[in-house]
Amino acid sequence: MGRQQEAVVALVECGANADQPGMWLITPLMWAVGVNPWREAEGDIGMVKLLLALGADHAAVAGYGQEGTTALDCAEGQEEIAAVLREWAERHTDERYRREFAAQIEALRGRAKPGLKATVRRLLGARRS
Repeated sequence: MGRQQEAVVALVECGANADQPGMWLITPLMWAVGVNPWREAEGDIGMVKLLLALGADHAAVAGYGQEGTTALDCAEGQEEIAAVLREWAERHTDERYRREFAAQIEALRGRAKPGLKATVRRLLGARRS
């Protein structure tokens, strides 16, 4: 796992919302797919997979320049990422998905390095749980 991925895991473990859109109303999953209002950007399939595993909503819709589009819509031309999103959407539509998702979140807890998690807590001003 790379440093950016470790940081994302630590943020989510400390309570950050994996679907929280930024000031351009673009979710972290959309950024990972490669949506960027300022320039052409390539997606990061590892980050896409991680965000999905952490609970990012594959069906969330974007704002600012991408209004009404989902991460899959934004993955046009990036077949590997689009395939991951299509497969995820097909497998995650029912109660079984919700149970499996809860199990995945539990499996991910504690994966962030202790020092990074402590740093994130300090930066967010979060209390220790």
